[in-house]
Amino acid sequence: MSLESPNDLVQNLINDKTFRDAYVYEHVKRVIPYQLRAMRKERDWKQGDMGKAVGKPRNVINRLENPNYGKLTLKTLFEIASGCNVALLVKFVPFSRLLKEYEDVSFEALSAASVTDEKEIEKLNEWAADEEAETIDTTRHFQVLEGGQNTTPTQRRLGFMYRVEDQDSLIRELLGRRSQSDANSRQGANNQDQLAKAASGR
Repeated sequence: MSLESPNDLVQNLINDKTFRDAYVYEHVKRVIPYQLRAMRKERDWKQGDMGKAVGKPRNVINRLENPNYGKLTLKTLFEIASGCNVALLVKFVPFSRLLKEYEDVSFEALSAASVTDEKEIEKLNEWAADEEAETIDTTRHFQVLEGGQNTTPTQRRLGFMYRVEDQDSLIRELLGRRSQSDANSRQGANNQDQLAKAASGR
């Protein structure tokens, strides 16, 4: 079986921790420089142009684009993201997700458009429209944070970040509470009527 076969790769990831750790390290070390180069070329920038955008000299950009460098820091990545007007996503994932993430390492897949790019703006507006159509008003359920601290205006504007994942369950819960509240109100009214009748019959 060839070492490049998918089955062999999976078995190595499952059974060999040394291989597993090296696989992650090499992918991060190499793909980020390739992506940096792809973003630069998409913008038709030379290394000097990229340096001006991120506030670093050309020789530093040259070093960062070298897949053998391997000393990128989060601070540098944030500076690159800011200079290129793109987001930075750093997260832990299962290996099944990692393999799918690197199925396509083409120029188009590695590049990231600026937030000011017309097509990117169109995608952002489409996302916002879809969210508006699907979002239910749950603001009043998130006015108080854990620990009893009131939310700030910024947190209220970003209220969608606190939205429960299963909105159907939330709706059922709210309807259930409303039904129970109505039932309690009716029961209370009946009790008052009975007490009034008992008092009048004395």
